[in-house]
Amino acid sequence: MLNILVKKNEYKQIVIAGTPLSKAKVSITELQEQLDITKSTFNRYVANINEELALLYSPTLKIISDGQHLILENPNKIQPPNIFIKLLKHYINQSTGYKLLMVLSQINEVSSEHILEDLNVSHSYLNKVIRELNDFFEELSIKIVQRNKMIRFEGPELNIITLLISLRISLWHYSADHNYINSDYTNFRIIDADLITPLNNLERMRLGHIEQVIFQRQENLDFIRFKNEDVRLSLQLLTQYRDLTQPNELLTENAILFINYICRMLCPQLDSPDDRVALAKSFLQNPTELSLDGLMLSTYIEKHILPYEEHDSEKYYQHIYQGMISFMSVHLLQHNFLDILTLRTAAVHNFYIYNQPEFLKIRELFNQTIPFKQSENNAVFDQNREYFISGTYTAFREYKEASIKVILDFKYRLTFDRYLKKRLRDTFSDKMIHFVKDSSEADIIISDSFIEVPENQASFVFVDTNSTFAMSELLKLLLQLYTDRLKG
Repeated sequence: MLNILVKKNEYKQIVIAGTPLSKAKVSITELQEQLDITKSTFNRYVANINEELALLYSPTLKIISDGQHLILENPNKIQPPNIFIKLLKHYINQSTGYKLLMVLSQINEVSSEHILEDLNVSHSYLNKVIRELNDFFEELSIKIVQRNKMIRFEGPELNIITLLISLRISLWHYSADHNYINSDYTNFRIIDADLITPLNNLERMRLGHIEQVIFQRQENLDFIRFKNEDVRLSLQLLTQYRDLTQPNELLTENAILFINYICRMLCPQLDSPDDRVALAKSFLQNPTELSLDGLMLSTYIEKHILPYEEHDSEKYYQHIYQGMISFMSVHLLQHNFLDILTLRTAAVHNFYIYNQPEFLKIRELFNQTIPFKQSENNAVFDQNREYFISGTYTAFREYKEASIKVILDFKYRLTFDRYLKKRLRDTFSDKMIHFVKDSSEADIIISDSFIEVPENQASFVFVDTNSTFAMSELLKLLLQLYTDRLKG
């Protein structure tokens, strides 16, 4: 979606900047060919990038050429991914398309006059931006319309609500003004507040976005429609053991079913292990056409990737549950909205761990044809193959029960201990990282002083606890330890 939000020349500058920042080994000649630009245009784009970097940081931070490749000149050792994200935010916040989407993600309609004045653009340019966004949203059966001097989304209500939730989750943190979208998610009126307490900030934020969008679209909830009765029956199975909503007069039956689905999809922790087992058994005992193909997909994954010795175990049923939720997700909406709205360039992928051997094995397996009973599900699966690959890799990590044990030993900045625990829990999960008190149990000791550790134990020393570079290096080390544990 990034190439839709920013201007073409800005998108090309982002791709160029991402190359040295992600340490990608791409030659200048290859970049010029990939972006279809001349050498003089390329040099001008690099000069533009350096002007932006000087504005955001200092003139000493810049991209230079060694004749064949681009190199980052970074005397202050700023972490490259942080530079990339800040540069990306800078470009996005100048985007008319982004600003328009941010407005429409908070109010159902806005006057054309207000938008033209607020964004300081001409009517013809606004029309051009809307046409480009509509070309992108066409596959979601949604479009932005201007009628009676008002601008709004039109399309199936289910898709509009999902799009609004996805826009908030995918794009809100790129805003220069973090108050632009209200992030106070302490007052829940739709989702059962008792379920919120154990969640981390990211999960709570996602549920807060669901809350706000439902209230925003409350006058349209009667228009929520499901594809067919089979989808409705499958959604009802999700709700029968545990309804995640509070009693609320504005919620229609279909709205309740959808909220129960979208909450579970975005925050799987909302269902307890016992609930997952009960729901999985319900899917098996009350099969719909949709659940039968979902079960086929789960069985396929189990056979090739997650072989359970006991088919009546808790783990097995939880696997069936997660597979069903994932399959229902793309079948219900036909698209993985969050993935479609993710802002990516080729360079951004280098920041992720998609080169892990286990991930590549899953990708190879999923490139094969899966014999679904309903032929339409082959098309749904093909459209969302990356979503299933990523989800299966997550399930694989849980199946392996890999985790690393961490001990914090701070002598000079005792208060940093609490901050670091929170940061690591928000970044990873309680399943991936366990905090222990006995140093002999720990896989890694994190400290603010140099200490001697056994050969089989890792250590990390914060020379400067305020350093973003040090924090980034710690996160990379923890991820590497976790990946090594998966292989073991």
